[in-house]
Amino acid sequence: VFCDKCKIKCDTVLRTAISALPDMLVLSLKRFDLDYNTFETVKLNSRCAFGQTLNMKRYTLEGIEAAEKADKGGISTEEDQRSDVDGDAVMEGLDSSNGKMDDYQYNLVGVLVHAGVAQRGHY
Repeated sequence: VFCDKCKIKCDTVLRTAISALPDMLVLSLKRFDLDYNTFETVKLNSRCAFGQTLNMKRYTLEGIEAAEKADKGGISTEEDQRSDVDGDAVMEGLDSSNGKMDDYQYNLVGVLVHAGVAQRGHY
């Protein structure tokens, strides 16, 4: 891509980042797919494991900037190392305190499971 500011051609990366995390985070996992042989929607019944906590730091602007800074310097902070994802599901936020890890941490409070086939069933 040509940079209008630098007036040279540069490699770029396009990405999405979360600017502000909600107090309560609800995730919906797509457990249905299209069978291209029959063109019918099928339910994915494979095992789906997730943890009791989820740290969203790596998906935020601050987390991405911290990771880039660590990559450039060749080091990472202890906080960055602890910011791995430990699960997906319905999560509730913890108390936040001045940009610490708790600002990015969610605890699992519930899981909704579908019973039935792709075309019908109950949650």
